[in-house]
Amino acid sequence: MQDISRDGRVLVHDNLPREAMIFGDLEGGRVRDLSWLDGSRLADLSKDGTRVLFSESIHGKSPRGDVFLRKTDGSPAIRLGDGEPLQISPDGEWVSTLAGETPRKLVLLPVGAGEAKTVPLGDIEAYDATFVPGSRLLAVYGKRPGTGERIFLMDWEGRDVRVVGPEDPAGSPTFASDGKRVVIKSVKSGEQIWRMDGGGPTPLPGLAPRDRVLQWSGDGRVLYLRTGGALPAELERYEIATGRKEAWKKLEPVDLAGVDRIGMILVSSDGRHYAYSYGTTTKSDLYVIDGLQARLW
Repeated sequence: MQDISRDGRVLVHDNLPREAMIFGDLEGGRVRDLSWLDGSRLADLSKDGTRVLFSESIHGKSPRGDVFLRKTDGSPAIRLGDGEPLQISPDGEWVSTLAGETPRKLVLLPVGAGEAKTVPLGDIEAYDATFVPGSRLLAVYGKRPGTGERIFLMDWEGRDVRVVGPEDPAGSPTFASDGKRVVIKSVKSGEQIWRMDGGGPTPLPGLAPRDRVLQWSGDGRVLYLRTGGALPAELERYEIATGRKEAWKKLEPVDLAGVDRIGMILVSSDGRHYAYSYGTTTKSDLYVIDGLQARLW
């Protein structure tokens, strides 16, 4: 509601939001808009930077959700199935999704020919799932009845379930490309490195509370970070051995008109490519309403 006239007419507006998706090449400086419909929401960028996984979140969204895969060369998007897309497998042959009503099913969709696989979760309610590189394991972020959130490690058949990481994880883990180390954020202790073969966590000194780990470098020596949530989005490189941080990249759309947020940001493991989605409200429709009445409830 914007205004009310003396004769009782009401002026209202209806915002028209949009979500867009950007892919960039750090070496050549090329930037490509990979948006498909009006609400392209990024979920993942393949490790080699050649494909993006995304959904449609506004008017183009289907009732059961959408899982789209698109090559970053601008080729047409391919719809793989229903659900909420999560991640592309390290070998590029599968994508993980959450489908159905709560509790949702964890479903693996083939990128090429093949049948979908539903991962049996038992009594675990899943919020997210991450592929463990170099294995057929999944790290499922979720919880069991009567407990807090945990990270459950299991195979694709839902077997050999065990809890990994801290007792108070604050989201899904981020694995190194060899699958042997993983960054997990603890509510109390912040970002830490855990070894998959056991042992306690290794702190990451120098990280601020609002720093978020986006990706490991391919050689496992550097973490790419997002600092804060302001515009433009500021990215940094963090050297694990020394704790040294350095500014790396600032991301923002060329046209900032109506941009109100930058959402998911992803970096390829070689540090050569990045992708992000952002939201805009660029225009709105105005309406004058006659005869609007107040009602007491």
